[in-house]
Amino acid sequence: MLVTKACVDTETPNRVFGGRLSLQLESCEHPGVPEILVQLVKALGERGLEIEGIYRVPGRASRLQKFIDYVNANPNVVSGNLAAATEPEILDSRTISSAIKRFLALLPESVLTIEEFSSVITEGLDDREATALTPVKLAQLLLAMRTSLEQKLEAALSVDTDVVQDTERKWRVATLDFIVRHLREVAALQARNHMSPRALSLCFAPSLFGCPKRCRKNSLMVELMIEHWPWLMKSLESGKQRAPSEHEGFRSFAEVRRYAYQFQRRRFFEPDLLT
Repeated sequence: MLVTKACVDTETPNRVFGGRLSLQLESCEHPGVPEILVQLVKALGERGLEIEGIYRVPGRASRLQKFIDYVNANPNVVSGNLAAATEPEILDSRTISSAIKRFLALLPESVLTIEEFSSVITEGLDDREATALTPVKLAQLLLAMRTSLEQKLEAALSVDTDVVQDTERKWRVATLDFIVRHLREVAALQARNHMSPRALSLCFAPSLFGCPKRCRKNSLMVELMIEHWPWLMKSLESGKQRAPSEHEGFRSFAEVRRYAYQFQRRRFFEPDLLT
Protein backbone atom coordinates (compact mmCIF):
# COMPACT_ATOMS: atom_id res chain seq x y z
CA MET A 1 0.00 0.00 0.00
CA LEU A 2 1.39 3.40 -0.98
CA VAL A 3 1.33 5.89 1.89
CA THR A 4 0.28 9.46 1.17
CA LYS A 5 3.03 11.73 2.45
CA ALA A 6 0.61 14.56 3.12
CA CYS A 7 -0.82 12.44 5.93
CA VAL A 8 2.56 11.95 7.58
CA ASP A 9 3.84 14.17 10.38
CA THR A 10 7.29 15.41 9.31
CA GLU A 11 7.66 18.22 11.85
CA THR A 12 7.94 16.25 15.10
CA PRO A 13 11.55 16.47 16.38
CA ASN A 14 13.55 13.22 16.26
CA ARG A 15 10.86 11.52 14.21
CA VAL A 16 12.26 8.41 12.51
CA PHE A 17 9.56 7.19 10.12
CA GLY A 18 8.38 10.27 8.23
CA GLY A 19 11.33 12.46 9.24
CA ARG A 20 13.85 14.09 6.92
CA LEU A 21 16.90 12.03 5.98
CA SER A 22 19.41 14.59 7.22
CA LEU A 23 17.71 14.74 10.64
CA GLN A 24 18.08 11.00 11.22
CA LEU A 25 20.71 9.45 13.47
CA GLU A 26 23.66 8.88 11.12
CA SER A 27 25.29 5.48 10.78
CA CYS A 28 28.95 5.37 11.82
CA GLU A 29 29.63 2.58 9.31
CA HIS A 30 27.85 4.28 6.41
CA PRO A 31 28.13 8.11 6.56
CA GLY A 32 25.05 9.85 5.23
CA VAL A 33 22.85 6.79 5.74
CA PRO A 34 20.24 6.63 8.55
CA GLU A 35 21.17 4.22 11.33
CA ILE A 36 17.61 2.86 11.35
CA LEU A 37 18.00 1.75 7.72
CA VAL A 38 21.38 0.14 8.38
CA GLN A 39 20.03 -1.74 11.40
CA LEU A 40 16.97 -2.98 9.53
CA VAL A 41 19.08 -4.24 6.62
CA LYS A 42 21.44 -5.97 9.06
CA ALA A 43 18.54 -7.56 10.93
CA LEU A 44 17.09 -8.83 7.66
CA GLY A 45 20.46 -10.26 6.66
CA GLU A 46 20.76 -12.07 9.98
CA ARG A 47 17.40 -13.75 9.36
CA GLY A 48 18.47 -14.72 5.85
CA LEU A 49 18.11 -13.05 2.46
CA GLU A 50 17.17 -16.40 0.90
CA ILE A 51 13.58 -16.18 2.14
CA GLU A 52 11.28 -16.75 -0.82
CA GLY A 53 9.47 -13.62 -1.91
CA ILE A 54 11.46 -11.37 0.41
CA TYR A 55 10.25 -7.78 -0.20
CA ARG A 56 7.41 -9.05 -2.40
CA VAL A 57 5.36 -10.65 0.40
CA PRO A 58 4.44 -7.93 2.94
CA GLY A 59 4.42 -8.30 6.69
CA ARG A 60 1.29 -8.01 8.78
CA ALA A 61 0.01 -4.44 8.70
CA SER A 62 -0.70 -4.45 12.45
CA ARG A 63 2.84 -5.59 13.31
CA LEU A 64 4.39 -3.06 10.96
CA GLN A 65 2.35 -0.19 12.39
CA LYS A 66 3.14 -1.30 15.95
CA PHE A 67 6.86 -1.29 15.11
CA ILE A 68 6.69 2.15 13.44
CA ASP A 69 4.76 3.62 16.38
CA TYR A 70 7.24 2.12 18.84
CA VAL A 71 10.31 3.51 17.04
CA ASN A 72 8.76 6.96 16.56
CA ALA A 73 7.76 7.07 20.23
CA ASN A 74 11.22 5.87 21.31
CA PRO A 75 13.71 7.30 18.76
CA ASN A 76 16.66 6.68 21.08
CA VAL A 77 16.22 2.93 20.56
CA VAL A 78 17.78 3.37 17.11
CA SER A 79 21.17 4.08 18.70
CA GLY A 80 21.17 0.67 20.39
CA ASN A 81 20.31 -2.85 19.33
CA LEU A 82 17.00 -2.30 17.60
CA ALA A 83 16.24 -6.00 17.17
CA ALA A 84 16.85 -6.72 20.86
CA ALA A 85 14.75 -3.75 21.99
CA THR A 86 11.59 -4.90 20.22
CA GLU A 87 9.43 -7.96 20.69
CA PRO A 88 10.78 -10.88 18.57
CA GLU A 89 7.36 -11.81 17.23
CA ILE A 90 6.87 -8.25 15.93
CA LEU A 91 10.20 -7.88 14.17
CA ASP A 92 10.04 -10.89 11.87
CA SER A 93 11.54 -10.96 8.37
CA ARG A 94 8.36 -9.81 6.63
CA THR A 95 7.92 -6.90 9.03
CA ILE A 96 11.54 -5.85 8.58
CA SER A 97 11.37 -5.90 4.79
CA SER A 98 8.11 -3.94 4.88
CA ALA A 99 9.62 -1.44 7.35
CA ILE A 100 12.55 -0.78 4.99
CA LYS A 101 10.20 0.02 2.11
CA ARG A 102 7.91 2.08 4.35
CA PHE A 103 10.81 4.13 5.75
CA LEU A 104 11.85 5.12 2.22
CA ALA A 105 8.26 5.77 1.12
CA LEU A 106 7.59 8.12 4.05
CA LEU A 107 10.58 10.39 3.43
CA PRO A 108 9.40 14.00 2.87
CA GLU A 109 11.88 14.19 -0.04
CA SER A 110 12.19 10.92 -1.92
CA VAL A 111 15.59 9.40 -2.63
CA LEU A 112 14.93 9.62 -6.40
CA THR A 113 12.81 12.06 -8.40
CA ILE A 114 11.33 11.99 -11.89
CA GLU A 115 12.97 15.36 -12.64
CA GLU A 116 16.46 14.00 -11.97
CA PHE A 117 15.98 11.30 -14.60
CA SER A 118 14.10 13.28 -17.23
CA SER A 119 16.98 12.70 -19.67
CA VAL A 120 16.53 8.93 -19.33
CA ILE A 121 12.82 9.24 -20.10
CA THR A 122 13.60 11.56 -23.02
CA GLU A 123 16.00 8.92 -24.34
CA GLY A 124 12.96 6.80 -25.11
CA LEU A 125 12.51 4.69 -22.01
CA ASP A 126 9.54 2.44 -22.64
CA ASP A 127 7.81 -0.41 -20.86
CA ARG A 128 10.09 -3.16 -22.10
CA GLU A 129 11.93 -5.31 -19.61
CA ALA A 130 15.64 -4.68 -19.19
CA THR A 131 16.27 -8.17 -20.56
CA ALA A 132 14.54 -7.20 -23.84
CA LEU A 133 16.70 -4.13 -24.54
CA THR A 134 19.10 -4.28 -27.46
CA PRO A 135 22.76 -3.54 -26.64
CA VAL A 136 22.55 -0.16 -28.41
CA LYS A 137 19.36 0.80 -26.55
CA LEU A 138 20.86 -0.38 -23.27
CA ALA A 139 23.96 1.73 -23.95
CA GLN A 140 21.83 4.82 -24.67
CA LEU A 141 19.86 4.38 -21.45
CA LEU A 142 22.95 3.72 -19.33
CA LEU A 143 24.68 6.80 -20.74
CA ALA A 144 21.62 8.95 -19.99
CA MET A 145 21.38 7.40 -16.52
CA ARG A 146 25.06 8.02 -15.86
CA THR A 147 24.59 11.67 -16.83
CA SER A 148 21.63 11.98 -14.45
CA LEU A 149 23.56 10.34 -11.61
CA GLU A 150 26.56 12.54 -12.32
CA GLN A 151 24.41 15.65 -12.00
CA LYS A 152 22.88 14.26 -8.81
CA LEU A 153 26.36 13.63 -7.39
CA GLU A 154 27.66 17.06 -8.42
CA ALA A 155 24.66 18.72 -6.77
CA ALA A 156 25.32 16.76 -3.58
CA LEU A 157 28.98 17.82 -3.52
CA SER A 158 28.31 21.47 -4.32
CA VAL A 159 28.15 24.14 -1.64
CA ASP A 160 24.69 25.66 -1.49
CA THR A 161 23.49 28.68 0.43
CA ASP A 162 20.63 26.49 1.63
CA VAL A 163 22.50 24.32 4.14
CA VAL A 164 19.48 22.10 4.83
CA GLN A 165 18.98 21.25 1.15
CA ASP A 166 22.72 20.80 0.65
CA THR A 167 22.89 18.28 3.50
CA GLU A 168 19.72 16.54 2.38
CA ARG A 169 21.14 15.96 -1.12
CA LYS A 170 24.28 14.34 0.32
CA TRP A 171 22.18 11.99 2.44
CA ARG A 172 19.99 11.07 -0.52
CA VAL A 173 23.02 10.05 -2.62
CA ALA A 174 24.56 8.02 0.23
CA THR A 175 21.23 6.32 0.99
CA LEU A 176 20.67 5.46 -2.67
CA ASP A 177 24.11 3.86 -2.88
CA PHE A 178 23.50 1.87 0.31
CA ILE A 179 20.07 0.56 -0.67
CA VAL A 180 21.04 -0.38 -4.25
CA ARG A 181 24.06 -2.34 -2.98
CA HIS A 182 21.75 -4.15 -0.57
CA LEU A 183 19.28 -4.97 -3.35
CA ARG A 184 22.14 -6.43 -5.38
CA GLU A 185 22.92 -8.78 -2.48
CA VAL A 186 19.29 -9.88 -2.47
CA ALA A 187 19.23 -10.32 -6.27
CA ALA A 188 22.41 -12.41 -6.13
CA LEU A 189 20.33 -15.03 -4.29
CA GLN A 190 17.42 -14.98 -6.76
CA ALA A 191 17.74 -18.71 -7.45
CA ARG A 192 16.52 -19.25 -3.88
CA ASN A 193 14.48 -16.17 -2.98
CA HIS A 194 12.97 -15.69 -6.47
CA MET A 195 13.68 -11.95 -6.30
CA SER A 196 15.25 -10.90 -9.59
CA PRO A 197 16.34 -7.30 -10.25
CA ARG A 198 13.03 -6.79 -12.02
CA ALA A 199 11.00 -8.16 -9.09
CA LEU A 200 12.95 -5.98 -6.64
CA SER A 201 12.53 -2.90 -8.82
CA LEU A 202 8.75 -3.36 -8.89
CA CYS A 203 8.79 -3.53 -5.08
CA PHE A 204 11.10 -0.55 -4.52
CA ALA A 205 10.39 1.95 -7.31
CA PRO A 206 7.30 3.42 -5.56
CA SER A 207 9.28 3.84 -2.32
CA LEU A 208 12.43 5.26 -3.92
CA PHE A 209 10.56 7.67 -6.20
CA GLY A 210 7.88 8.40 -3.62
CA CYS A 211 5.03 8.40 -6.12
CA PRO A 212 3.07 5.98 -8.33
CA LYS A 213 3.49 8.05 -11.51
CA ARG A 214 5.26 6.33 -14.43
CA CYS A 215 5.48 3.23 -12.24
CA ARG A 216 6.77 0.91 -14.97
CA LYS A 217 9.33 3.42 -16.23
CA ASN A 218 10.47 4.13 -12.68
CA SER A 219 10.85 0.43 -11.98
CA LEU A 220 12.87 -0.09 -15.17
CA MET A 221 15.29 2.64 -14.06
CA VAL A 222 15.64 0.97 -10.66
CA GLU A 223 16.11 -2.40 -12.38
CA LEU A 224 18.96 -0.99 -14.48
CA MET A 225 20.54 0.49 -11.35
CA ILE A 226 20.45 -2.86 -9.57
CA GLU A 227 21.98 -4.65 -12.55
CA HIS A 228 24.62 -2.09 -13.47
CA TRP A 229 25.37 -0.17 -10.26
CA PRO A 230 29.08 -1.11 -9.95
CA TRP A 231 29.69 -0.04 -13.55
CA LEU A 232 27.71 3.18 -13.11
CA MET A 233 29.62 4.14 -9.96
CA LYS A 234 32.99 3.16 -11.41
CA SER A 235 32.16 5.08 -14.56
CA LEU A 236 31.30 8.18 -12.52
CA GLU A 237 34.59 7.99 -10.64
CA SER A 238 36.67 7.56 -13.80
CA GLY A 239 34.70 10.33 -15.50
CA LYS A 240 35.60 12.78 -12.73
CA GLN A 241 39.30 11.95 -13.05
CA ARG A 242 39.43 12.26 -16.86
CA ALA A 243 39.94 15.66 -18.47
CA PRO A 244 37.15 16.56 -20.94
CA SER A 245 37.92 16.77 -24.65
CA GLU A 246 36.09 17.46 -27.90
CA HIS A 247 35.87 13.70 -28.52
CA GLU A 248 34.52 12.93 -25.05
CA GLY A 249 30.91 12.37 -26.16
CA PHE A 250 31.84 9.87 -28.87
CA ARG A 251 34.34 8.09 -26.65
CA SER A 252 31.81 7.83 -23.81
CA PHE A 253 29.15 6.24 -26.01
CA ALA A 254 31.66 3.85 -27.58
CA GLU A 255 32.74 2.79 -24.09
CA VAL A 256 29.16 2.29 -22.89
CA ARG A 257 28.20 0.40 -26.05
CA ARG A 258 31.16 -1.95 -25.62
CA TYR A 259 30.12 -2.60 -22.02
CA ALA A 260 26.48 -3.19 -23.07
CA TYR A 261 27.48 -5.70 -25.77
CA GLN A 262 29.70 -7.59 -23.33
CA PHE A 263 26.98 -7.63 -20.68
CA GLN A 264 24.28 -8.88 -23.07
CA ARG A 265 26.58 -11.58 -24.43
CA ARG A 266 27.41 -12.86 -20.94
CA ARG A 267 23.76 -12.69 -19.92
CA PHE A 268 22.81 -14.95 -22.83
CA PHE A 269 24.78 -17.73 -21.13
CA GLU A 270 24.02 -16.61 -17.55
CA PRO A 271 20.40 -15.34 -17.32
CA ASP A 272 20.79 -14.42 -13.62
CA LEU A 273 23.92 -12.35 -14.29
CA LEU A 274 24.68 -9.24 -12.23
CA THR A 275 27.67 -7.06 -13.15
